[in-house]
Amino acid sequence: MEGSIIPSEIPRCSECHSQLIRDVETGEWICPKCGKVAEKEMATGPEWRDFGDEESKKRDRVGAPITILIPDKGFPTVIRGSKSDARGRDLSPSVSEQMTRLAKIQQQAKNYPERSLYLAINILRRASNNLSLAEGAVEMAAKGLEEAITAGLAKGRKMEAVVGACIYEAGKISGNFRECKKIAQELGITKKEIQKTDRLIRGTLNKQVPLLSPEFLMPQFGERLEIFPTIVTLGIKIIRKIASEQSGRIMLSGKDPRSWAASGLYMACLISGNSRTQKEIADVIEITEVTLRNRCKDLARKIDITIEI
Repeated sequence: MEGSIIPSEIPRCSECHSQLIRDVETGEWICPKCGKVAEKEMATGPEWRDFGDEESKKRDRVGAPITILIPDKGFPTVIRGSKSDARGRDLSPSVSEQMTRLAKIQQQAKNYPERSLYLAINILRRASNNLSLAEGAVEMAAKGLEEAITAGLAKGRKMEAVVGACIYEAGKISGNFRECKKIAQELGITKKEIQKTDRLIRGTLNKQVPLLSPEFLMPQFGERLEIFPTIVTLGIKIIRKIASEQSGRIMLSGKDPRSWAASGLYMACLISGNSRTQKEIADVIEITEVTLRNRCKDLARKIDITIEI
């Protein structure tokens, strides 16, 4: 068979004349009887030794993983219109003009989805850094961007609005939620533009995005209010206890989840003795004090406790 070594071609040991065996990892020909290393080739394997599959996997080096955040997989071909070469030497006017023309042709040769995805990914990277999004949520948003751009939903719309809608959806799905208003401020657009684009993407692509839960909002609101994590956890337990029953789920549905998150935090503060005023919580979460009081009364009736609101 082509490429294989037939027995007559296998080298023999110069000491005991036994057939040598080849170590594939080190590239050496070794005598199995006397142990002599007859020939040594350049080693192409790693410079370490491993003693098991787990250790081998941990020490493997295969380069950076392929990610959707690098649309060209990290191997772009870029022609730049420059007046100097790689060594810094000046190009002649005719060559410089030719390079500028080639750079322009390369940009024009890119199709619409490719150009738009490059722009969208750059906006997403900048916004995700400032919003402190988790890597999983960023990749999920990038996947949503690719689907939306491929479907032609970014045509005639602000790219920032499409990026904002994908960040908003990815936050809901991954649990790394960011408020629509905060995303809009970061991208320099209005909240209404993100909501409108979000509805368009979900409707066109038939995306099933989970409804916003008060549990997602409470850690963020607790951080703004500088409430201890143990109190935030107590508030989440109150909401979960209500949501565990069908009647409780009916009560929670149809109302702003921010108001339920605010009422859960307020009641947790009252129970733990770390009291906060209704006005303080309502101002931070941007709801009215009347709404907060009504939600607190509903919670108190449901969990059967008596508190002065």
